[in-house]
Amino acid sequence: MTSQEDVLTAVRNNNLGTSTESNNSTPGPYSPLRMVSSSKQTTGSESSREHLAVKSLAVPAPSSNTSPDNVLMWPIFLNNYNKNCLQDAVFSQAPPGIHSNEYGAKKGVKATFQEDKVPALMERFFHMVHIRNPIVDQEDLQRNARIVLEDGLSWDEGSCLVLLACALGRIAEPFQGGQNMANIPPISYGKAPSSLDYSDLAEAESYFTLARRRLGVLNQSIAAVQCFFLCGVFYMYTFRPLDAFQHFHQASVIYQVYSKSQNGSSTTQYDNRTEQTLFWSCFKSEW
Repeated sequence: MTSQEDVLTAVRNNNLGTSTESNNSTPGPYSPLRMVSSSKQTTGSESSREHLAVKSLAVPAPSSNTSPDNVLMWPIFLNNYNKNCLQDAVFSQAPPGIHSNEYGAKKGVKATFQEDKVPALMERFFHMVHIRNPIVDQEDLQRNARIVLEDGLSWDEGSCLVLLACALGRIAEPFQGGQNMANIPPISYGKAPSSLDYSDLAEAESYFTLARRRLGVLNQSIAAVQCFFLCGVFYMYTFRPLDAFQHFHQASVIYQVYSKSQNGSSTTQYDNRTEQTLFWSCFKSEW
């Protein structure tokens, strides 16, 4: 018994000694305590290093010298532009012959539509406008034009698109004289030489006025996006950038509502191509 008790006592003393040593010893390189302590230290040092790195890479806000108006004041432009010339051109009154109330679309003057000119105007639209902004299907637009020729104008999106195409076809011109335009101050763009006369502009504004009357009855559809986008194009053609931006933005909003309403519904390859074209056209034009 004595020897047995001695053995048990020795075992107990050995376990107590081991426990005491483990408690007093320094944690090993892979012990949880060592890892937690090292993690805290590393986190603090890394945080300080990251803060210094971000501080060293901090880029100041863009200087006002890089704004479009100030860029035109750089010596390379030889003082050909006045300060704030772009801003003045955007917010100033339109040059004579630009706003619709100067020719034919005045309050109380009835807008007219000449059906016999539709084929020629549609041809001009396809050759000089559609190739730059191909957001409508040519066959569908031609089909709507035939319906207008046979049955007259209606209050649907088809007639609205035809009217906008005719308005743009009336004022569109082949691009020429780019170098001459580069020497004209922005505020004088509207006075640049043109082969169009007031009768052409008046006819275009008449078609455009009829088209705008139909915008309010359009639903949230692809055709509505196309109509608002072409309105923006017309405003750009007549040097009214603020009105153009408003209609490009409205086209983007309608497209967003339409795309959300079509979530999960099946679409054809043609619909996908049209929607993709409209998306990128609205994105490019609005921004």
